Amino acid sequence: MTDVLQFAALGTGTGSLVALIAVGLVLIFRAAGVINLAHGGYAMLGAYLHWELQQRGWGTPAAFVTATAAVVLVGLLTDQMILRRLRQASALTRLIATMGVLLLIQSLTAHIWGAVPKTTSPIIPSRPLDLGGSVLPSDRLWLLLIALGATVVITVIWNRTRLGWIAEAVSENQRMAAALGWSPELVSGITWAVGAGLAAAAGILIAPITELDTSTMPLLIIPALAAALIGGFRSYPLTCAGAILIGIAQTVTSQYVHITGVSDALPFLIIVVGLALRGSGLPLRGYATDRLPRVGSGRVRWYVLIPAVVIGVFVLNGTSSPDALTAFTSTFAVATIFLSFVVLIGYTGQVSLAQYSLAGFGALFAARLAADADVPFWLAILIGALGASLVGIVFAIPALRTRGANLTVVTFGLAQAAQSVIFNNPDISGSQDGILVPTPEVFGLSVDPVQYPERYAIFALIVLALVAVAVAMIRRSRVGRRLLAVRENERAAAANGINVIAAKITGFAIAGAIAGIGGVVLAFQSEAIIFSVYDPLTSISMLAFSVIGGLGFVLGAVFGALFAPQSVGAIITLHWQTLGSYITVIGAAGLLITLAMNPHGWVYEALKAVRRLDRIFPPPAGRRAAGEPGNDAVSTDGGAVPTVPVTLSVSNLSVRYGGNRAVDGVEVELRGGEIVGLIGPNGAGKTSFMDAVTGFTAISSGTVLLDGTDISGLPAYRRVRAGLVRSFQSLELYPDLTVRENVLVAGDRISGGARPRFWPALRLRRAELSANDRRTVDELGLGDSLDRLPEQLSYGQRRLLAIARAIASAPSVLLVDEPVAGLDDAESAEFAHVLTRLARQRGMGILVIEHDMNFVMSTCDRIIVIDFGHQIAQGPPAAIREDPAAIAAYLGDDVTATPADSRGRPDATSAPSFSNG
Repeated sequence: MTDVLQFAALGTGTGSLVALIAVGLVLIFRAAGVINLAHGGYAMLGAYLHWELQQRGWGTPAAFVTATAAVVLVGLLTDQMILRRLRQASALTRLIATMGVLLLIQSLTAHIWGAVPKTTSPIIPSRPLDLGGSVLPSDRLWLLLIALGATVVITVIWNRTRLGWIAEAVSENQRMAAALGWSPELVSGITWAVGAGLAAAAGILIAPITELDTSTMPLLIIPALAAALIGGFRSYPLTCAGAILIGIAQTVTSQYVHITGVSDALPFLIIVVGLALRGSGLPLRGYATDRLPRVGSGRVRWYVLIPAVVIGVFVLNGTSSPDALTAFTSTFAVATIFLSFVVLIGYTGQVSLAQYSLAGFGALFAARLAADADVPFWLAILIGALGASLVGIVFAIPALRTRGANLTVVTFGLAQAAQSVIFNNPDISGSQDGILVPTPEVFGLSVDPVQYPERYAIFALIVLALVAVAVAMIRRSRVGRRLLAVRENERAAAANGINVIAAKITGFAIAGAIAGIGGVVLAFQSEAIIFSVYDPLTSISMLAFSVIGGLGFVLGAVFGALFAPQSVGAIITLHWQTLGSYITVIGAAGLLITLAMNPHGWVYEALKAVRRLDRIFPPPAGRRAAGEPGNDAVSTDGGAVPTVPVTLSVSNLSVRYGGNRAVDGVEVELRGGEIVGLIGPNGAGKTSFMDAVTGFTAISSGTVLLDGTDISGLPAYRRVRAGLVRSFQSLELYPDLTVRENVLVAGDRISGGARPRFWPALRLRRAELSANDRRTVDELGLGDSLDRLPEQLSYGQRRLLAIARAIASAPSVLLVDEPVAGLDDAESAEFAHVLTRLARQRGMGILVIEHDMNFVMSTCDRIIVIDFGHQIAQGPPAAIREDPAAIAAYLGDDVTATPADSRGRPDATSAPSFSNG
């Protein structure tokens, strides 16, 4: 027991210094809204500057103050010169910018001081302290007091002073704070400076304990992130306490758990558990995903690809320089790994820093099979890809309940855990000399990278071309549309019958397989494969290079690979060794420039020039890519989708948000062929009712029956597949999918079933709308806009697109939320005509939430009025118009109706046509 206490006391030292880093991290996040992944880099830079000054004869106090001040200036420049320019960018873009700063600091530090670890003398004197039989160095106590003191000071300033109140106001609403005369830039700059100073101080103090190392010191950000998560990125005391506890747990674990890397992986486990407990499967109403970079059309330009591959084969076959061939091979292999970023981030919207680790897993599986079981090389590649895919599925588990920047943090921890537990474990990944693998052969032909480097380079090129075509096919497929729908808007995807969880797992699995293929090709260049290179910092740099090329484009992966170490970009440095040492610095700077000038990647701009070739080589009719004009052939795979009339019965439905009862005992019965209006003032609970019925929020009490079947416990996508479909008040379209693709996402479930067959889902030919869906978009005035993006439509047209997408799911019951908001009178009347026809001809039950009383009174068979979550009236329009409770709560003066037929619906014969405005 005494030993445990002694080790725990030792752990307080490291934990206290991590607390300084974590508190600074939370300070920056609260004021600027950025998770600063460069924070570990600040600590490293401060430590190296202090060491350098001491080597030059400076005294400890002067060196400490000067080094800390220098890092404070770096933090201030990071905010004012980089993050300030990205103030309006998404949180994800700003997070990637901090990755660029980290890479820049790390690469410059390694260039100046080298990669060999250095030792430094302790700053705080230490003498043994006897604590009840346990001997503890006194410096651990001083470090604890420093961490606690800094935390108390920052907490008091933030919570008890005017400066803290201003900073809190700026963090809550920058525009309002600026209107009151407070400068968001000044507040942000101060917090960045203080946060960077804390990190620098922690780095200087921790260097004597861990030694100076450019490959490990930046990773102090991982336990700091775990501590910040314990504090919810808000509480400084909880963050400090969490960091100290993590330090203690790591020290004790390293002494008593004899498994390689477990203590280093411990913070990651805390991160995963914390996010899993706090996260949710679907984002709540009001959640807006970050706008990710643009994606390509997925069109394969064969007239470019085939000649490029042929020329590449001839060039490689005629190249005699082994260094050049190695560089080409590395480029092709890394580009293949980068294609996994295209699928996972570009298509699925799941930001991962663990893809390079997955490449390492693929190489590890293949190497073990080739070395231990004499498995043929081509089979080892396939099994390696399968193994990496399975690991990718495991890595997908945190993504099921978290997203955005939080997911990035989790995958960063995964990369660290994989390196600590797997790649640095000699029992798994071999000795320091790696795993010896036999000479690779492909169907009897030797592709030995040493004896026949040109053959191996050609093989790597062919693998890259095949995987690139497959990734392009995914983009144009039903699978790809589902991934893109999840990337764009998870709520809308679920409302279109897509299993969001399954889609995320699919994206991780495909991306893992691609990374595994690239990892095998990259690793087998050597006779002995060493796995320590698959570290988290390399994973960050790989993502950074991929961003430069363009995360949403196949060619972006190839362009980004040019910046990777030992790639074709390194050929330039063969005769300029000095320039070669700056290749990582150039890549980091290139990332920051790219984010500032073109966050979509440089290939996005380059493809604009390539598209001019389409005028010379136009694609065949019916095979144009999404977003390109052409003939709009209509699929003949079916006419109008029959609707089975069903009854939706909602009994005693209640919804609570904390102590607020948003919906209280509402009952609705909606029969097939009937249109029911749900009205009430703003805040009455109408949308909360719809969210509960469709599975987007939890029901506190009550039941939802669809044709007698209780669906109250089903997830949203299962309710859609049962025939219950909704639209959204905020539209929630897919901004990077065309009108055609928006409709196809919903129609895929009808034309292809819930589980589409694999090959038809990956056909290169562009999918077309069914006859039923084409008639729908024509009737809604969208027939001439199929290849336009939603942002290119008027607001009224975007509303109509949302309805067209809902109708494409062929619902038995359709719930629409404010469908005619933003439409003029003629468009509203025509839309009423569409709803009437859907109810009469298809037997569809329709529930409408709408504030346009002329529309509601003239369209609906019955109207339900709710106020403050309570149902106060129900009946035909004429009765509701005269109901005192309805008038008092909402209607006010009498409402005049448009000409209607005998059932109270608009006269279909007098309905005008939609305009394109």
